[in-house]
Amino acid sequence: MKGEQVAVASPGSLLLLDGSPGLGCQVIASLTGCDLALLVTEPGLGALSDLERIHRLLRFFRIKAVVRINRYDLDRSLTGEVERFCLDNSIPVVGKIPFDNIFSEAAITARPAVEIAGVELQRLLENIYDQVLSIVL
Repeated sequence: MKGEQVAVASPGSLLLLDGSPGLGCQVIASLTGCDLALLVTEPGLGALSDLERIHRLLRFFRIKAVVRINRYDLDRSLTGEVERFCLDNSIPVVGKIPFDNIFSEAAITARPAVEIAGVELQRLLENIYDQVLSIVL
């Protein structure tokens, strides 16, 4: 509810929401009024199946999507399958993030990963941010 209050108080501004994983009612509710969905996935058969399902839901609601692939380097073959699915469905892949313990450290210390990441990872994250903004704005 707080996100909705912020959005109403600042019409026309950019509001980023972190939606629930999966396809349940909370996900559908978080998509209401959404212009773009950043789908975060990883190389795995279950994750690919979930990506296919959320893509069908987004098409139904006519919401554009982009994909970020986390831990892409753990299974490059399945990463390729995710990339093929995205290519076949005209979904831009805005970034691929390698496995890095920095994300666990960020969660444990309640700090943004971009603040404690090395320069290379910072550039990757900033590039993803810039790509998403260029699509939305």
